[in-house]
Amino acid sequence: MGRKRCRSEASVSLQAPSSPRKKYQEVDTPRRVRIIHAVNQFEGQVPQRDIFSHHGVSVRTGQRIIASGQPRRTRRGGRGRGRGRGHNPNAQAEAQAEDQDQAQAEDQAQPQAEDQDQAQIYQLVFYVPQTHTQQCLDALFAVGAGIWPNPPKPTSTETSSTTNPTSSTPTPTPAPAAEPEAEVEVKVSNQNQTQIQDQNDVGDEDEPKYTDSCFISSGTGQFRPSASADPHIGTAGGQVEHVLEDRVEMVVAGGPDAVRSAVAALRRAHPYEVAAFFVFKSEFF
Repeated sequence: MGRKRCRSEASVSLQAPSSPRKKYQEVDTPRRVRIIHAVNQFEGQVPQRDIFSHHGVSVRTGQRIIASGQPRRTRRGGRGRGRGRGHNPNAQAEAQAEDQDQAQAEDQAQPQAEDQDQAQIYQLVFYVPQTHTQQCLDALFAVGAGIWPNPPKPTSTETSSTTNPTSSTPTPTPAPAAEPEAEVEVKVSNQNQTQIQDQNDVGDEDEPKYTDSCFISSGTGQFRPSASADPHIGTAGGQVEHVLEDRVEMVVAGGPDAVRSAVAALRRAHPYEVAAFFVFKSEFF
């Protein structure tokens, strides 16, 4: 009799599928600096979720960056898996070089931002009763509004193109013949010499040449105060009021901080409960 062989089915082990490990999101140092700076600057004004989304990071990654408080990302070598995550002997030197590059970039960006603020001007337009126009003007002029910036200095290229607009390359001219030198002697009294010296010292290029500048036009404004208003003219819940008002336009130079200061001064000096004004952003050439 032959030996009977029993065939047994191979046992199959069923395992639950493992969830994929979430990839760690690497954030470079410049972006970390921008995220930390934005969160500190707009704290209480803009939700952190919107700030993280604007910089292209998840909420979890952004919160981890804010919690660490370190503008430079940490090195993950030495405790990971695989050959590529071993200890990097040049990690400290690379981190120092990265910090130096970031510091140089910030130093170069700061004067550029200041130059942009200086080149940026705003137009402030508001409406005020004719009885309080001068009061608002005095308050705005006191905080630096109405100062027209001086025109920029012409560059050497602009000067050469102005003197010779037709030809791009200067044509050589023959040297003039030598002329006898002339000696001029001028005698000035001590009093006149002081006056001349004072006139030469007046031309300071950084000092503004025109201040307290504005444009005023008159017209008629109308409004109806609601029941919850506290009007300067008319009664709450009353009829439509017609008031002789001035439309005032003036320039504000110096960046957003100068505009905020001018708007605050206007609201303090304006007689209306709600001052009507507009701010227009413009470029200065």
